[in-house]
Order: sequence, then structure tokens, then C-alpha cells
Amino acid sequence: MRKSLTLIEVLVAVTIFSFISVSLYSLLHTGIKVRKKLTLDRKTFSDIYLRLEMLGQELRNIISFFPGQVQLNGGKESMNFYTLKFDYLTDTPKISNIIYEFKEGVLAKTIKVPFKDEPETAFNFIEDLEQVNFYYFNSESEEGQKWQSSWQEIDSFPQGVKVEVVFTKE
Repeated sequence: MRKSLTLIEVLVAVTIFSFISVSLYSLLHTGIKVRKKLTLDRKTFSDIYLRLEMLGQELRNIISFFPGQVQLNGGKESMNFYTLKFDYLTDTPKISNIIYEFKEGVLAKTIKVPFKDEPETAFNFIEDLEQVNFYYFNSESEEGQKWQSSWQEIDSFPQGVKVEVVFTKE
């Protein structure tokens, strides 16, 4: 009747315990990395969704500012229009000229206030993009193509604007 373990039995037990510990640590570490990546992706997409919703709000508030001129000048990678924006600091609405332009992986936004000496505000609206395309819906198009890649109608606004965003692959 033996009451102790041999050296070989102890080494085998320590080896098995080491393999199990390393495996559990690897599994836990991988799970933490995946969770951080998913949290970052969710935050990024949530931020982009809010920015695109802001663009949609500006388009819904578009106004006809200069009679006889194009009110929304839209191309495939840029868009320029006048909108009514609410200034929360002064508690009043104000007219702003908004310009969205895609260049070198960045959708840039410029805000100009007409007839005032305020400097224009320009900033990167969404970064790390591969492509941005704007499309304009015209239900009265005679060509059969309802979605157009440009808009320069003087008398009307598009019935819809579609923004296609392609992200860079990481």
C-alpha cells in the first residue's frame, strides 16, 4: 500500500495541468479580442448611422433659396444644397449652404452661411472610405432610369437621395 506519488506521476499531472491552463488562457484571450473588435465595430457603425441620419435630416430640410437656380446640385461624389438648420445656441433657425464631397477616402462636409461674414466650417464627416456615391431619384425620368448619378434640375428636387458608402477593408 503506497501513500505517496512517484516523480513521473507528478510530472504527468503538472504537464496535463499546464496544457489545460494554456488552452483555457488562449480561449479566454481570443474571446476578449473578439469582444473588443465587435464592440468597436458596433460603435463605429452606430456613429456612421447617426452621421448619415444627420445628412438625411439636412436633406429633408432643404429649401429653395435662390429662385431660378439649381437648388440641389448633385454629382456622383458630391452634393451641394441649401438647408434650414436649427442653431441651438441662439434658439433660431438659420439657412446654411451644405457641401458634401468625397476625396481620397474621406467624405468631407463644408458648411457656409450665406450673406454673413462667418467663416466656413469644413471637417471630415466620415473617414476610412473606399467609395461614396450619391444617387438621385426622379420618378418622371423619361429614360426609364429612375435613379440618376447627377441632379441639376432647376424646377424640382429629387424625390429621394440614396447614399452608397463602401468602407476600406481592414
